[in-house]
Order: sequence, then C-alpha cells, then structure tokens
Amino acid sequence: MGIPNLEIGNERKDVLVSAVETLLAKHEAGGVAAYSHTFQALHEEGGWPTLAELPETDARLKLAA
Repeated sequence: MGIPNLEIGNERKDVLVSAVETLLAKHEAGGVAAYSHTFQALHEEGGWPTLAELPETDARLKLAA
C-alpha cells in the first residue's frame, strides 16, 4: 500500500489518506471501514491517531450502527 512501517504517531496523513483512497477504489467502503477499525483495535498502543481521525472526516470509513 505504500505505507512505510512507522512507529505509531509518526504516520504521515497524506500517505495514509492516499493508501485509504487506493483501498476504496478497489473495495467496498464497508469492507475498508471494517479493515481500518480492526487494524486499529489490534494494536496495543491504540493504533495510528491519524487513521482513527479519518472516520470523523470521511463518512465512507464509519461503521454502520
């Protein structure tokens, strides 16, 4: 996906947004949302802060209630 292996908190938003856009172009938004939320949940440190912020600004990444 082009995301370098970075320490949590050091991710670049532009690189992360580009990677998410690539996923959304290839897969249904619900699957991408589930994947990103699962990725965050699997990290003991709470995941990447930037990835956690994306659903707040991009409705495609919100999980359905």
